[in-house]
Amino acid sequence: HIFGAIVCFGMTGALSVVYFVKEIIAFTKIPPDEAQTPELMNRVKFWLRWTTVRDVLQMFAALFLSVAYNHV
Repeated sequence: HIFGAIVCFGMTGALSVVYFVKEIIAFTKIPPDEAQTPELMNRVKFWLRWTTVRDVLQMFAALFLSVAYNHV
């Protein structure tokens, strides 16, 4: 179970490095009063989808750690 938690946390970190940091930097360059284009809305939907994946991975990691803790 510890290995499963490590894998889930590792995948969460990898997603952050590969996708989220790049997108955060890109989003900070968009002026706040800029019109919402279809491309921007697609990027936001993609962001939300991957955020959900990260949340699920973190939930599984916490579950794995809880199971491992209870088996000790």
